[in-house]
Amino acid sequence: MSNISDNTHSVIITGAFRFPDKDAAAQRVMGIAKALRIENINSIFCGWETTPRIEDLTEEGTYKNTGFDYYSQAELDLESKYLIQKIYRSLFRGRKTIHWIKNYVKKNNVNTIIVYNANSYFIYRLFSIARKKNINYICDCTEWYEGSHLPGGKYGIVNVDNNIRLRFLYPVIRNIIVISSFLETYLKQKGCNTLLIPPIVDMEDDKWNDTTNNAIIKSSNKIKLIYAGDPGKKDLLKSVFLALRLINEKSIQISIDLIGVNKTTIMSSFYSDSKELPTYISCNGRVSHEKVPGFYHQCHFSILLRENKRYANAGFPTKLVESLISGVPVITNSTSDIPKYIKHGENGFLLKNTSTEELTKCFLHILTLKKSEIEKMKQRAKESSRENFDIRLFSKPLKTYFSNLNKIIY
Repeated sequence: MSNISDNTHSVIITGAFRFPDKDAAAQRVMGIAKALRIENINSIFCGWETTPRIEDLTEEGTYKNTGFDYYSQAELDLESKYLIQKIYRSLFRGRKTIHWIKNYVKKNNVNTIIVYNANSYFIYRLFSIARKKNINYICDCTEWYEGSHLPGGKYGIVNVDNNIRLRFLYPVIRNIIVISSFLETYLKQKGCNTLLIPPIVDMEDDKWNDTTNNAIIKSSNKIKLIYAGDPGKKDLLKSVFLALRLINEKSIQISIDLIGVNKTTIMSSFYSDSKELPTYISCNGRVSHEKVPGFYHQCHFSILLRENKRYANAGFPTKLVESLISGVPVITNSTSDIPKYIKHGENGFLLKNTSTEELTKCFLHILTLKKSEIEKMKQRAKESSRENFDIRLFSKPLKTYFSNLNKIIY
């Protein structure tokens, strides 16, 4: 296979993400590209977002602000009236991108293609092109979805495709970047050449270091929590709300900000018998990624609970990294590699389980902490993110991994 050089646009990154900041997947691939750039390995993006941001467009037809060129392929977010249409698009998504990349590699020097979490059809078609053109090929694997979370359920075609990709296709591809020890162990046993990269972030980005809102929590006598994301079928919130009801029964001592989920969803899922949400719950709906750190900086702790199932152990929550990098300790349970990074009482609280009783006990303990103790935890949270998730920690491991790709025999 071809060697990595520092020629412009040597790497194409493509797949199921909405570049540059429309989802956690985009943050994942951006982190990898930034780490590669430190080693003079440059990337372009073929994301599946509908259109590029207006502020990124330039007269020359390239893109600014992100620091990378990107070419939106509009493969995601297509309306599907029927389940069968949704399933079909899920299975065969990427045909437009394949055509674009096929033309691009004819005219430009491309050393490597990285595919982020795509369907089997797309992965294999691009693999065939890469092999034909003598281009290095890597898959970035960050999920092993639960069948019940996918259209058609456990026995549906989408879950079959999901398992084909993990059990059969990745071992053929062999070059796999993984997000967790669970996936690393599994794919190594399948003979893959793996590199573990957790969610990584540029610690020098101004948005993570703006402490304008920190004064709000320093002057408050009440504890403020934050949950950022869309719980869907992944995250557990019911026990959080039940524990908060118990804690706030006589007077409000702990409140929670919900980011990324709207009031209607929370009302229908958890408070269908009520006309209004409790006053200690604030729903902020979807906010731009640039504004997320500002919400974190107004809170004492974030909360993240997941079932101890394969999907949670195979993946790794980006929101945990974003919380720590914002200096916000995390209340969470033990799934995936979380125990490697969250030290109980230092930069968060590692719960024994996700029960209401366990959460209530944790909340009661937090209420006994002095402001100085909470501030110390917040400082440690920030320090631990720098020690574990900064892009600069992974630039050389990525370059070393890339330099060994030509040793893989297809």
